[in-house]
Amino acid sequence: MKQIKLTFIAVSLFFGINNYTHAQEQLKIGYVNVEYVMSQWPKLKAVKSELQTYEKQLLSEITVKEQELQTKYAEYQKNAASLSDAIRQAKEIEIQSLDNQIKLYRTNAQTKFAERQQEKLKPLFDEVSDKINEVAKEKNYSHIFNQTIEANSVLLYAKNESDNLSIDVLKKLGVEVPKEDLPTTDK
Repeated sequence: MKQIKLTFIAVSLFFGINNYTHAQEQLKIGYVNVEYVMSQWPKLKAVKSELQTYEKQLLSEITVKEQELQTKYAEYQKNAASLSDAIRQAKEIEIQSLDNQIKLYRTNAQTKFAERQQEKLKPLFDEVSDKINEVAKEKNYSHIFNQTIEANSVLLYAKNESDNLSIDVLKKLGVEVPKEDLPTTDK
């Protein structure tokens, strides 16, 4: 009986150590500086330019409406003393209505811009994510972290610069960037 227990313990230890070793071999962690990748990608630069043009168009339309409001208000102030109460009240309602329309238009413009931004950027982020997944699978990584979030380093330590897959992801996106241009983990 004692020998069966010892055999059972030995087999358990063997499988436990074997599983532990196997698990250690499967864990391979890498990182990508997604912010850097996106900043180097011409496709994103083109979309940002398009979004800036759209934003300027929306702002221009708001400016035209605001100028119209200012003109009507200046005209009202200039002539208010000579207007009858009914006409003065009608002009005040017209000015207030125009002001409300501008506020609504501004809110709608912000919503439209946010929707357009989401519509244009989401496919790009998805494409980068797909390329990160491809590189991770090709290089047999089990986990990939983002090196920075909004220009703040979240990667505290990386033993090997070879675990930085940013250049590989850029290559997958069709962008050639010299290795010396790659941001390092040193901050």
